[in-house]
Amino acid sequence: MSKSTELVIRITNIGKITFVKTTNKIIKISSTLIVIWLSVLITACGSDGTNSENTETINTLFSARYSHEVVRFNDGSGDKLWLIGGLDGAHRNDVWSSSDGVTWIEEITNAAFSARNDHRVVSYNNGSGNKLWLIGGFDGVSKKNDVWSSSDGVTWIEETGNAAFSARQAHQVVTYNDGSGDKLWLIGGDDGTSTLPGNNDVWSSSDGSTWIEETTSATFSPRIDHQVVSFNNGSGDKLWLIGGFEIDAFMALTLTNDVWSTSDGVNWVEETSGAEFSARNEHQIVRFNNGSGDKLWLIGGNDGITKNDIWSSSDGVHWTEETTSASFSGRYDHRVVRFNNGDGDKLWLIGGYFGEYKNDIWFTSNGVDWQ
Repeated sequence: MSKSTELVIRITNIGKITFVKTTNKIIKISSTLIVIWLSVLITACGSDGTNSENTETINTLFSARYSHEVVRFNDGSGDKLWLIGGLDGAHRNDVWSSSDGVTWIEEITNAAFSARNDHRVVSYNNGSGNKLWLIGGFDGVSKKNDVWSSSDGVTWIEETGNAAFSARQAHQVVTYNDGSGDKLWLIGGDDGTSTLPGNNDVWSSSDGSTWIEETTSATFSPRIDHQVVSFNNGSGDKLWLIGGFEIDAFMALTLTNDVWSTSDGVNWVEETSGAEFSARNEHQIVRFNNGSGDKLWLIGGNDGITKNDIWSSSDGVHWTEETTSASFSGRYDHRVVRFNNGDGDKLWLIGGYFGEYKNDIWFTSNGVDWQ
């Protein structure tokens, strides 16, 4: 391998891909590709002389991490993926964006909110325009119940430093219309109380600042690291809660694979106590149409073993295993987002953890074949 530039500070081989970090950019180079950038000529050779790539990109500039957030949001210059905070060995409050899923721009290194992980970020319009909303999390010292919003992903405003719900992490926040208009819904999570760290409370807010407790104790058991999504299985739009750690009165943690739904956020129905996929936490559930209609897709997680299996369901009750072992490595606390980068709607998987922090990026147009 040869190189000719004083700007190069590190060259690393990862599998069959070599990437080179200069003072302000990482450039991916394959075995026969010559990259010329800023008058820098770099030539590199893959480890086996072939030009084979497994991921959409390995040369992400953001640090490898998990327990971050990734959302789709339009800041006025088009839809982008936004990566916010997380844990890379230290807690982060950086914000990155990408219009194509491949090239990432650091929008701000230290946002106004404190560095944290296990927070939640959603895109929501509270009547004053669409914004990013960041809610709760853990800053390494304490759990949070602050709420922040941003219209551009860079400038963040604290809407409240002490929301009505208890400070927590590992909760879920989604946007959902229960028939009285779009709202933010916060469901469950860990507030670290000495009696029962997991919660099964449900809160809603129409403005992001004022929160109403819809129920103190929903029908499903208290839990953390679960997933909640909005999905129409043919009987109307509902919220669906799937899996996670449940916590009993003795503070014992049990992995679950139950599925619950609600049309009003208050009255929850157990659709199944044991779905076909193994009980797990820190998985991802997304709604996605792979060409055969809208389905729920379950991706990875931890059932005692770190998983890279893929499951789908058209009704939320019956689940089909699409693949036992996807191309990406097993992981948990990753993020999967539906996003169109100009080449059609796809699922995008970003980061996570399995023995090490990850910053690889994978995509699929059918839910099964990941690149």
